[in-house]
Amino acid sequence: MTKTAKGSVNDTVAKLSELVEARGLKLFAIVNHSGETRRAGLELRDTKVVIFGSSEAGTPVMQSVPLVALDLPLKRCSSGTTAGRRRWAMRLPVLLRRATT
Repeated sequence: MTKTAKGSVNDTVAKLSELVEARGLKLFAIVNHSGETRRAGLELRDTKVVIFGSSEAGTPVMQSVPLVALDLPLKRCSSGTTAGRRRWAMRLPVLLRRATT
């Protein structure tokens, strides 16, 4: 699923991080792909990935279908586009099950 985002990549990441914590989920990490790319002397549009989830929700799924562990915890990517817009994308949980059966 890909959607157009309102606000900057940083705004989108901040809003998601707040929502994750408000829902009692675990925020595992925020990966700053574009920041690391710049440190390597390369260029990449602003791109960050928020990694989050819940052991209570994910464990039963992984017990049933162990290969789902490749897609958990959930990840949501926020990035800029060549047209100057911003978007976010993530795999839908229902697709995780289909991908492993």
